[in-house]
Amino acid sequence: MKKKSIKGRVWSFRYITDRMQAVKALNKNEEKYHSLTENLQIGIYRNTPGAKGKFIEVNQALINMFGFKDRESMLAAYISSLYVSPDTRKKFSDKLKKEGSVKNEELRLLRQDGSTFIGSTTAIVVKDKQGNVMHYDGIIEDITERAELSMKLLENEEKFRSIVSNSPCVIMQTDRQGVISFVNYKYSGQEPENIVGK
Repeated sequence: MKKKSIKGRVWSFRYITDRMQAVKALNKNEEKYHSLTENLQIGIYRNTPGAKGKFIEVNQALINMFGFKDRESMLAAYISSLYVSPDTRKKFSDKLKKEGSVKNEELRLLRQDGSTFIGSTTAIVVKDKQGNVMHYDGIIEDITERAELSMKLLENEEKFRSIVSNSPCVIMQTDRQGVISFVNYKYSGQEPENIVGK
């Protein structure tokens, strides 16, 4: 009986060490990015444009800011529903498309429990090679406390101005050298603008 001869096998090896190192480096960078965006107290987002725009990416701070129970429920929501006035969303979107970016735009926004807050929004338009809008990238900071404090300061300043302007007494402010920086009305028969700086 004749034995069959076994032909040699062909083996192929590819050197993939470089690729594996590149994948590890990419994963490490993604972890750093994820850690950075998740630990910031400022909301970070990416969303699609238009009236039916939705979020593509959000960080935990943004989820908390709007009061969503989880990321999935926020990604499912229409962005226009997060504005106190949906018309404001259109105006903001139109401005963003026209100018390419906006900085510190103050918007009144709506939380899931129905309460409102003022968000300072900075965003840019991201386009493809053909110039079509793909999405918006941006950040939102809750500045409600700061805005309310500014309003109170403005109100107090207006009250102070009214009291000073209507006072029957001459009220004057000078610097350390005695130069007049403010006077509420005529002093020695001269108009305030003629007194200031003397």
